[in-house]
Formats: sequence, C-alpha cells, structure tokens
Amino acid sequence: MTKRLEELKNFLKETPDDPFLEYAITMEYRKIGDNVKAQDGFANLIANHRDYVGTYYHYAKFLEEQGKQEQSLDIYRLGLEVAK
Repeated sequence: MTKRLEELKNFLKETPDDPFLEYAITMEYRKIGDNVKAQDGFANLIANHRDYVGTYYHYAKFLEEQGKQEQSLDIYRLGLEVAK
C-alpha cells in the first residue's frame, strides 16, 4: 500500500461519507494497478454517491481500458443523466 493510499484511508475513517475521499482512494487503486479494488470502488461510488458526477467519466474510461465497451457506454450514459 502506498503512503498516499494509507493517508487517504485514514482521512476516510474520520469522514466516512466523503465521496471525494472514496473517489481518491479508487483512483489510487487504479494508479497502482489494483483493478479489482478500483472496480469495487467505482461500483461503491455509483451505488452510494450517485450525484458525485466525476465518478462516471473515470469509471467509463476504466471499463473501456478493460475491454468492456458496452458497460463503458452504459456508465457514460448514466453519467450524462446524473449531470443533467
């Protein structure tokens, strides 16, 4: 675990409902190549912080990179609806 990831997790303990911290942790997992935890993080953000618009673009790009084109398009569409 990186120092930054450890710090973010500690911050999240202090403010467990902060979508930005959950997003930052998810992006950190993506950065270090832990695709399972990144996937889980994105799914959690969509389920629990639906209005956190920044999630949708990065989740869709992540899915695109995983070769999941249809899922990626679904997330882009969902993000557009939420952003309206």
